[in-house]
Order: sequence, then C-alpha cells, then structure tokens
Amino acid sequence: MRTLLGKLKPTAEDVFYDLGSGVGKFPIYVHLVCPDIKKVVGIEAAASRHHEAKQALARLIREGAIDTSREVTFVHGDIVKEDISDATIIFICATCFPEPLMQALADRFLTLKPGLRIVTLKALPERPRLKMTKKAPLPTSWSQEGSMMYFYELL
Repeated sequence: MRTLLGKLKPTAEDVFYDLGSGVGKFPIYVHLVCPDIKKVVGIEAAASRHHEAKQALARLIREGAIDTSREVTFVHGDIVKEDISDATIIFICATCFPEPLMQALADRFLTLKPGLRIVTLKALPERPRLKMTKKAPLPTSWSQEGSMMYFYELL
C-alpha cells in the first residue's frame, strides 16, 4: 500500500475510491497516511464485508484516529452503479473480477473526468481515452515476487 501511494502521490485535490473495498483496510490506510487527501470512499457489494468496514471506521473515530474534517466513507452498493463522478484516483484489486465486470467498469470510466487515474491488479479492456501509463510489479502480502499493477489515465 505504501509503495502504491508513493507512486500515486495523492494531494489535497484528490478523491480516492476503492472499488470492491472489502473490509476497508486500504481506504482507511489511505485516509490515515495521506493527511492532505480530500476524500476517501470504499464501495463494497458484500454486506458482511461492508459491515466490518463500517465497524472498523466507527472504532477508529471513537479512538480519535480519524480526521473527521476529511471525508472517509463506506458504501454498500454496486461498483458499476454507484456515483463515483468526483473520483480522481480509483483503485481496484480486481483479481477475482470476471471479464464482463471489467468491461462494464472500463465503459463507466469513460463517463468520468479526464485526468482520472486508475490502478488495478487486472488489466482493463482497451478503450479510447483510457491510456495505460505503466505496468509494474509491486509487493503484495500474497506474493514474494509481487503482483502486476496496471496504471491508467483517462484522457
């Protein structure tokens, strides 16, 4: 996570989305280590994982670890249908995402603002205006060699 954020260099203007955020570890981490980031949102379809993310966030708020002047939220919903129009950075683990979902996401990204940066662990289908800017292995907890990360920018 640290290496990835070092490559992305989020700023106070950035709005970070984790599509398929699971129990919320990465969105919470982004909020905690990027003190300038404007907003962090995790979207998860599985009710049990979404519930765990909400509980973790509530606990951290009670403990005073969360900067409540900056937004960090978790949404229980469909990552293709939820409003992500303010996103400037999108992360998708995507290792288990089926091809039709990747197709739908790639189409959805074309409706968003130019300059959007997307990082995914599974290549997106080719689309006009969706430019792969980098492909590089980054360390992961599940692989000594690291996992391939695909970096995109919406033109």
